[in-house]
Amino acid sequence: MAVGDEPWHDFVNVVGKIHIYTKEEWRRWPLSCLEQSPAVMEASSKSSPSGPDSSPTVLSI
Repeated sequence: MAVGDEPWHDFVNVVGKIHIYTKEEWRRWPLSCLEQSPAVMEASSKSSPSGPDSSPTVLSI
């Protein structure tokens, strides 16, 4: 979600909690956990100052 995609109040009413995981944290999830998620997960291709593997995973719902 980019800034300005949705009105802030609509976003807050829909989303209860956001968890941001690194690629390493996401890879440690059990497969059964990923199969239960309704979100489509894709690895972020952006690099961060601390290295490409520390960029968060993007969740598209």
